[in-house]
Amino acid sequence: HQQSGAGPNGAIGERSDAGAQCCLVGDESDEDLMREWTRMAVEEWRAIRSLHDVASVCLAVEEVEKVRAARLEVVDKERRQRQAEVEDSIITMREARLEALGEEMRAEQERMREELNEWCDEERTARMRSMQEDFERRTAELEEKLEDHKRALRERVANLDESQRRAIELLVKVGRPAGGAE
Repeated sequence: HQQSGAGPNGAIGERSDAGAQCCLVGDESDEDLMREWTRMAVEEWRAIRSLHDVASVCLAVEEVEKVRAARLEVVDKERRQRQAEVEDSIITMREARLEALGEEMRAEQERMREELNEWCDEERTARMRSMQEDFERRTAELEEKLEDHKRALRERVANLDESQRRAIELLVKVGRPAGGAE
């Protein structure tokens, strides 16, 4: 009997057995050969089943990997889309905030300008009032001095004799200074 690990087609699991072939022609060890053939068939079936199971597992793993890759692609696409939306939202929020800050600054500048104008008006009014009061006080002082001066002058004129009064009146009419004469 001649046995080989590979069959006539060269496939693993196939066996060529001359004794088994002889069984078909009526060899005496039929039972042993039948057991051997059965054992080989069971081994072959188990090997095929193992290969089938492994192939099924490989196909299942490939399918799971495809589904997983597709899900990852969808998740990655959603992540990129959300990131773009977030970035757009951030840009929009920044622009809106900058615009709001610009409006706040303009409103604050306007408020400060109004306060400054109001303060200037109040300050101007206070200064004008103070100047008016100073003017009125000085005018009153000058009028008082003028009245004092007129009174003193009348007293002096009253103390003059008739000839001195006429001389002063003539000088006043002509418009020349009195050159020391009283």
